[in-house]
Amino acid sequence: AGVAIDVPALVAAYRRRAAEVDLLLVEGAGGLLVPLAGRTTFLDLARALEARLVVVVAARLGAINHTLLTLRAAETAGVPVAGWVVNDVSAALRTADLAARTLAATLREQTGVPCLAEVGFGEDAAAALAAALGRLREPARAAG
Repeated sequence: AGVAIDVPALVAAYRRRAAEVDLLLVEGAGGLLVPLAGRTTFLDLARALEARLVVVVAARLGAINHTLLTLRAAETAGVPVAGWVVNDVSAALRTADLAARTLAATLREQTGVPCLAEVGFGEDAAAALAAALGRLREPARAAG
C-alpha cells in the first residue's frame, strides 16, 4: 500500500493505551512470521510489547502443522502463548472434513497450550470470545 509502518511508534502507542485499560488486544494479520516492516515480523512486535499470544486457528487441512509451527516459533522466541481459539468456518465453506472435525482434540493432545474457545459457523462468536477474554485476564501460567 506504499505505507511505512513505524514499529517503535506502534509500541509507544500500545504502552500508552495499555496503561488505560484492563486488557488490550492487538491483532496480527496472516501469521506470526509475516513481515510487518522490513524484516520485523508480528513475532518481533509481540516480543516488543511483552504480549501473550492468542493463536487463532482456522479449522482446515494443514492447521495442525501451522499451529504447531506457530507455537514452536513463539516458544523459541520466548513469547508466551495464552491459548488458542478454533475458528471453524468449515460448515460455511462446505469443507467439514476429518481435519476440521478433529483439529481441537488433536491440538489438546499435542500441546500444553489451553483452548480458549471453539467458535463454529453460525455460533455466537461474541459470547465465545467474551468467555475467552475472561480467561485472558487470568495470570499467565507456566506450561509444564
